[in-house]
Amino acid sequence: MKKGFVLLVAMLSGIATLCAQTNVNPVQEDEIRPDGIMYKLPLTTLVFQAEVVQVIEKPGPFYKYAERFLGTTDFIVEAKNEWQLKGVKAFYRTEPDRTKCYHIAINKKTTASNIELDGRGVIRAINQVTYAKSDRSKNCPQTVVDTIIRFDLAQLGEEALVSSSIPKMAEIAAKQIYHIRESRTNLLSGDNDHLPDGVSLTLMLQKLDEAEAELMALFVGKRISVPASRKFYVTPTEALTNHIVFRMSAVAGIVESDNLLGRPIYLSVKPHMVTAPAPTANAKKMCGPYYNVPGSAEVVVADGTTILAQKTFTMPQFGTVACLPAVMFDGVYTKVEFTDFGTIKSISK
Repeated sequence: MKKGFVLLVAMLSGIATLCAQTNVNPVQEDEIRPDGIMYKLPLTTLVFQAEVVQVIEKPGPFYKYAERFLGTTDFIVEAKNEWQLKGVKAFYRTEPDRTKCYHIAINKKTTASNIELDGRGVIRAINQVTYAKSDRSKNCPQTVVDTIIRFDLAQLGEEALVSSSIPKMAEIAAKQIYHIRESRTNLLSGDNDHLPDGVSLTLMLQKLDEAEAELMALFVGKRISVPASRKFYVTPTEALTNHIVFRMSAVAGIVESDNLLGRPIYLSVKPHMVTAPAPTANAKKMCGPYYNVPGSAEVVVADGTTILAQKTFTMPQFGTVACLPAVMFDGVYTKVEFTDFGTIKSISK
């Protein structure tokens, strides 16, 4: 009788010990488990920012008379609207990996369920608060630029405006340019009887420069360059060779990868894989919280002849997953902080 009672107590003690152990299990993303907390590990999404410039040129209304009245041959003769690719920046952001979801059972005798998650459900820490900022990249609002080129004929005066002769208007404009240059020379040489002070002189010279530039534009034309950028996101799960990220058109600028109007911009991803170690016989019983052991990948962006960007990125999707020993959290407040990639940053008690 006594031996049976001792055996029963031993069995109950064993069950209690088993229940006290940290219990972490892989689950499906949409699985509902109300008896615990679910978290995810991250993966890496590649972000490519294409930097372009729109070059717009427009000939001045008097360009045919630029050499005759001003002696210059450097002038625009036809309108142009052309897009140019200046470069590609490559960086990353982390996203929740929907294939790496885990459930931590809530139990008073384990501290593993005291976890901190970011707004996407990715684990950040256990038994401590990190207040970590999200690493998600954001698109900055683009400044709207007026791309309409205008020429100011009003400063030519009434005589030129009422004239129906383009050569006559060009001659008047040229005379005004020479008059502005003469006035500037007089100010700088001190030939004027009443010289302005330093501040006034600077303002007068600035006004003369602006007036001359606007008049010169009537002959040489105007050119404006408008910068722009656009981001593309790729989350590779396997090696990529000559994957088209986007296309670049001199006429339309950045276009989608399926738009044959532009030349393709290629992406190649060469993974450096990390394989999982062989499981031990009692690995299932020992598993506490899971974390990433990431691989990496060499990323190259090119237009077919020229490399536009080349970097090596840490990529958890090319690695494996490991787990901390469950005993670390059985009644012990072990502090763990994770990196953006789901790797262990620090462990302390």
